[in-house]
Amino acid sequence: MILKRPLITFFLLFSIFIIFNSCTKENGDNVAKTPDEELTEYAQSSGGKWFSEDNALVYERMGSLDDIKLKNLSKEAIQRIRKVYLLRIGFTEIPELNFLPKLNYLHLSSNTITDLSPLEGLNLKVIIISENPFSDLSPLAQMSTLEDATLGTSSIEGLPDLSEWVNIKKLGFSGSTIKSLKNLETIPSNFDLWIWECDQLEDIDALRYARVNTLFIDEKNYERLKPWFDKYFEEIKERRPEFNIRLDMFE
Repeated sequence: MILKRPLITFFLLFSIFIIFNSCTKENGDNVAKTPDEELTEYAQSSGGKWFSEDNALVYERMGSLDDIKLKNLSKEAIQRIRKVYLLRIGFTEIPELNFLPKLNYLHLSSNTITDLSPLEGLNLKVIIISENPFSDLSPLAQMSTLEDATLGTSSIEGLPDLSEWVNIKKLGFSGSTIKSLKNLETIPSNFDLWIWECDQLEDIDALRYARVNTLFIDEKNYERLKPWFDKYFEEIKERRPEFNIRLDMFE
């Protein structure tokens, strides 16, 4: 009888230890992931990468968007996403992105996008949609937050009214089928313009009144359009002394 009490006490304490350890482990397994951990894990599982220093989610050369279901992320993780890259995937329709409230940078180059209307309502600062065959720029016309738009290798022929682009600083066309710059003068802010290898461009009269600081143009097309520049360059300089032309692509 003397030995029973210590033995009972031992088993009682041992049982408490086992129960406590089990609860601790269970709680540890259920500890919520940080947004960075969740995004890193999710990106890896869906074929992408998460770059926490840039708040950027990157997908490239996937062949399909089927595995990208960002709505499955927690609210905290969704709030972290500022930049999305969907590159060389080959999709035709832009996925829904309106549920990403902090998204301000979107890179959609090298796909087969023909319709930009899913971008309406976004508050982007930067959009890069080079190497896509879209032909209508009007879905971006109301995006007053835009600061930098790179629209290379598109199938557009002209521009819509861009008077809502009050913050634009850089606008670029490269390898585009654009034929006329009409409505460029509706942009109310000062900006730099890239017209690179746009061999079908003919009507550039809007440059007389547009608020372009620096025009970057390839030498071939500058020589092709040189009679126009010879005629109007001094007139433009008189109106806008800061206007200049550069025959290289970089600032």
